[in-house]
This record gives sequence, structure tokens and C-alpha cells, in this order.
Amino acid sequence: MSQNHLIAEHLNKIALLYQIKDDKWRATATSRAAENVGRFRDPITAENATKIDGVGTGLAETILEFQKTGTSEKWKRLTEEIDPQCLTMTVVKGIGPKTAWGFYQAGVKNFDSLVRYWKKGQIEDRWDEPIRQALARKEARLPYAIASHLAYTLLDSVKAQPGVMRAAVAGSVRRLADTSKDLDILASVESKEDRVRLLKTFSQWGKVINQGQTKASIWFTLGETTMQADLLVVSDDSFGAALQYFTGSREHNISIRSKAQELGYKVNEFGIYRGRTKVGGRNEEDIYNIIGIPMPAPEDR
Repeated sequence: MSQNHLIAEHLNKIALLYQIKDDKWRATATSRAAENVGRFRDPITAENATKIDGVGTGLAETILEFQKTGTSEKWKRLTEEIDPQCLTMTVVKGIGPKTAWGFYQAGVKNFDSLVRYWKKGQIEDRWDEPIRQALARKEARLPYAIASHLAYTLLDSVKAQPGVMRAAVAGSVRRLADTSKDLDILASVESKEDRVRLLKTFSQWGKVINQGQTKASIWFTLGETTMQADLLVVSDDSFGAALQYFTGSREHNISIRSKAQELGYKVNEFGIYRGRTKVGGRNEEDIYNIIGIPMPAPEDR
């Protein structure tokens, strides 16, 4: 995803919050500016920002701030009033921003919460089919050509962020699986501050499903395709272990852990340990070398 498309997505999310506030003029103006930013081919600078149709001085400041920090004061102010988690419910056909906010105020906080209430029979029957369809889309598996395009587009954006030391695609896409249900991206960073900033920035690239201290999940849209994308951020001395672990497959990881236990080691996403002492994990090869197994290609795992 290009920087301009990331900016456009940020502006669109701001426009959705304006819709919830019933600020129709700002919602329409911000949405229109987002569309034109997404079409703008040149890198946006302080000199050309206001030359984009619909971008005035205020939105230009928001754009430049987002480029620098991955967020904006306008977004922060709006999210002090409105929890953006509610927007995850807009993946359900017929649920717009205002309806999502109504659900939120009634105690249904996000899409996963909506599904839980629905399964308990606590959501109106008229939402049955739209929720079923949204769940089907969430659980659908997309062919490798589509999933890999989305994954490596995300990877390029992650690599471009400050403080990122290494980054890689993991999961089924790395294994060259025929189909994928979601996207897995791994990154290592220099410091806690870099990790916090990267997760916050990643969460600006789609509708947030959840965000923790080391991982964030979003609905990532490119063109007409939407997939769940997960980003895990680790320290660089755990990058190799995390890459091995999150590449999978589940069966392969079980066999690796079993072999390690036979030899007196413990393997997890942070490294390989002898007792409490970490003996490897910076590189993926560490895991296999220590337990004496040739490292297979990802597609053979």
C-alpha cells in the first residue's frame, strides 16, 4: 500500500467518526479529500498538499502529521469521544458508522462482540444473514496469488517504518500454501518505543480487530479484497524463533517442540531454551541446528 493510500485510509476513518457525530459537512469533505489523496500520484509534501482538490490548510496539517507520526491530533481528539473499535462492525452489510455506535453504546463493542451476542440470540433477527455473510468472508480462504499480493504489500509498508530492523511474511503465505485465511507479518525493532509506534501505525492501515502490547490484528483492504492481517513485533534476538514458530504449520511445530523436549530443550516464539537459559533464536537456523534437524524449506513444513 502506497503512502498516499495509507493517508487516504486514515482520512476515511476520520470521516467515519464524523458520521457518527452527525457532522455531515466534515464527513463529506474529509471523505472527498481522502478519495483525491488516494488518486494523487506524487509524494505529498508541505508544498503540494493544498494543491490536492478538497485539501485545505487543516487537512494538509493532518496529512503531514500522519506522514511523520502514523497518526494525527484530529484522530486522537475524535477517538477520545468515540471508540474506533465500533467501526469493526461495519464489515456487516447494513451496519454503518452510526448503527455501529448505537450497538457500542448498548454494550456491543466490536465485531467479535457482535458475533458473541448474535450466537446467544441477543441480536435482532434482521441481522442474521448479514452477520452470517460477514463471518463467511472472515473465514474464507483466498488463493495464494491474492493473499501473497496483500501480504507483501503490507510487508513493504512495515519495512519502511522507523526502527524496524527485520521483517518477513510468515504463516501460510510463506509456506506457499494454495489458499490462506489470514496474513501473518513479523517484525523486529530496536526499542520498546519503536514497537509501540509500529503497532500504532499498523493499526491505522485498516479496521482494528484487536491490539495488544506485541501484536495487532486489522481488516486489511487492497482494491476489492479484504483479509485479516496480524502483525507480531518482537526484539531482534527473537526474530528467528518467531519466524519459525509463526511460519508453521501446526503439525511441523509440534514435531519440532517434541524433538526439542527429547533433547532437554524448550522452544517457543521467543527462542530455544536449556532450562531458563536462552541458547538461540536470533536466526531461524538456530532452532534446527541446536536440535540437529536440517532446516526444511517453508513450503515443506
